[in-house]
Amino acid sequence: MVLAVSTEQYGQAAAERKKVVKRLGRYKARASSARAVPGSYAQLVPYLVNHPEFFSIAESSDEGDNQDEDEKVRGLAMKGTPAVPVPVARRASLAIGRNAGEGATAFLATEFSTDRAIVEDNTSDNPEVCKEGSEDDVETLGIELEFLLAMCVRQKAGEQKPDPHPDDPRFLSSRFYTKDFEDGDRRQINVKKMRRYAIRVLTQTLRQNGIYAIEAIQYADLMALDPMGTYLFGRSKWGKLFGLFYTQVPKFDGSRTRAGNQEVGNAILRRFFQWANYIRRDVKRITEPDCHIGRQRVEELLQEGGWTQPKPRAVAAAHFETRLRATVEMLRRQYNSDLASIEDPNYVKIDGLKAMYRAWSVTEDVSVDGNGMRVSRYNIPPDRPRNQAFDTYRWFGAEVVSPVLPAQSPATPASIEKVCGILRDNFRIHKPMEVSTGVHVHLGHKIGWNLQQIKRFVTLWYFAEDALIYAHRKDRAAMERWCAKVGEKTRLAQALFDPNPETRMRMSDYLPKVARKTAKRNLQVMDEHIDLELIGDKRTEFVESVWEYTSIDDLVAGMVGGILYSENSTLVYRTTARIRIVGDKVSGRATNIFPNTIEIRTMQGTLDATHINHWIIILNRIMYYVRRAPTAEFKKTMDNITKACTGRTGLPSLLVYLEVPMDTIKYFLDFSRRYYDQETEASWYTYPDLDKVNWDNPFMAPGSGPTHGDETVTGRGRAFDRAIDAKKFNI
Repeated sequence: MVLAVSTEQYGQAAAERKKVVKRLGRYKARASSARAVPGSYAQLVPYLVNHPEFFSIAESSDEGDNQDEDEKVRGLAMKGTPAVPVPVARRASLAIGRNAGEGATAFLATEFSTDRAIVEDNTSDNPEVCKEGSEDDVETLGIELEFLLAMCVRQKAGEQKPDPHPDDPRFLSSRFYTKDFEDGDRRQINVKKMRRYAIRVLTQTLRQNGIYAIEAIQYADLMALDPMGTYLFGRSKWGKLFGLFYTQVPKFDGSRTRAGNQEVGNAILRRFFQWANYIRRDVKRITEPDCHIGRQRVEELLQEGGWTQPKPRAVAAAHFETRLRATVEMLRRQYNSDLASIEDPNYVKIDGLKAMYRAWSVTEDVSVDGNGMRVSRYNIPPDRPRNQAFDTYRWFGAEVVSPVLPAQSPATPASIEKVCGILRDNFRIHKPMEVSTGVHVHLGHKIGWNLQQIKRFVTLWYFAEDALIYAHRKDRAAMERWCAKVGEKTRLAQALFDPNPETRMRMSDYLPKVARKTAKRNLQVMDEHIDLELIGDKRTEFVESVWEYTSIDDLVAGMVGGILYSENSTLVYRTTARIRIVGDKVSGRATNIFPNTIEIRTMQGTLDATHINHWIIILNRIMYYVRRAPTAEFKKTMDNITKACTGRTGLPSLLVYLEVPMDTIKYFLDFSRRYYDQETEASWYTYPDLDKVNWDNPFMAPGSGPTHGDETVTGRGRAFDRAIDAKKFNI
């Protein structure tokens, strides 16, 4: 039997009792507003006694009006009145609170007819993951770069549209100009070929410039149609080059057997490969028709060398063609195998992760489609047609994913800078858009996490995300589907605060399942990390729930994005921070689905390495407080953040209290990178074009710095909110 409130609890000091009463009192506010049960708290207490399967009697009131009701609850507790586990009580009170509908009674009857198991856990949430300072004590990060690559001019078969930007010398494929993408029979194959070719071109370019890159996607159906993978290796010029090939051939000998004539073909093939290496031409580009042209050239050389009999000549030439085709196919397969097996020298080895996380990998992201880039999103010069712009090109939604990199190594920002520079120097990549793309940063550790570290992260991020969103573009706050707030759209947040009682009911399974003794112990640990007297009741309730969880699995389940749209919808929100970790008190073995990382999704899509690296510096500071800061230091920082770092004016204070380096603070608060938006009454990160792309120059500038190159900012609003005191922060 579990007592609702023990006698010992009410014998504590007055200050401690007030804190407990205040926490319990929040449930009273919900229950008293329900239509399915008596309305006042005084009426609710005897109701709870008669219906123990629905509620715990451990409901209390707010400070100031709690004296009489507190005595009633204490008296019932002393008599040993049984109570339902805390999660059941909370679920019921949540389900009927906040203007519950007429069907609340039916909900309770079906959802709470049986008790749910509760957890009593006396083990620490903070076991040692690895010895601090050891060689395994390595914080890691990975980044996902999403961008739109212009592949070719959009046109139908037979059309010859000119290059819309002929002065741009960077890659634009001509092999797909005449492909009929509108033909129903061939469209899907042509689209897949273009996508596969884009992945190959991006990977080859990175590798040619010293990046350890692999392809992370395969199209088996295309390889079946074209076993040699001809379309992957660019336009072939070997048809003409074979006409330049010359070598001396052995003298004709009529007594040679068929095998002897075939050996002549082998000898000519060896000389051909020597010649190809000498002229520095890639034999992997040789196509099926090229092999036949090569056979014809060998027959010509043999005839010029005195091979007058056609049959021996044909045997040698045919063997040359057969062996050439087989060798090219072997070289291509070996190349493809190499693409999937290399490792970056800076890669941090983590057991359980697949090969794509050991090197820079190139893949397709179908969500990066530019949807929403209408004509109104561009500044189109008068001499250009108004109905073109984005639809002038065929685009490829690309994603380049880094290997697992050491977060504190100077080689990591250098690698990011190099990759961004290579991509922008060689390809036409659309400038940052207010839709579709993002930069995702994965924060991790070589060995893993413990439960307390994750609780620390959720607590800090919960209070910081409101201010951090203003370090990015305005649209990141508006993209709730893909960048929702942890404190609003996670399962836990929906179970606690969603205005729809049915949603609260559906999400209530993800509330912490914990015995009172364990909850009390966990909340005492929480009090060592944050002073809840500084924040409101709603935030207090969220943070308390986070610290009540007793396992990583349960906490992560509560932090998953909640349901989207209707009751029957299977869609979920993607939050600003996705916790992809499994385990109990310590994280388990990494897997491809749960790589033991926290994925930060706040930043907009860009290939500005300076911008990305400054953002990573901020995240590294957060990781310091999550994993390494002593408890007292963490609490002091949280006190400062909860006091001064909320909402649209909190970004400068937050960066200062996180002790972010001054160069990074100046970068994000630089007036030239900020725009005051009248609609939101806030200052946001912006680009020189004020997010309206100039169609005369729609691609990122070469290099790894600002995506808009030397473009200047014009027509800005107020540079930053008046609440920012630059002198105070020595900016």
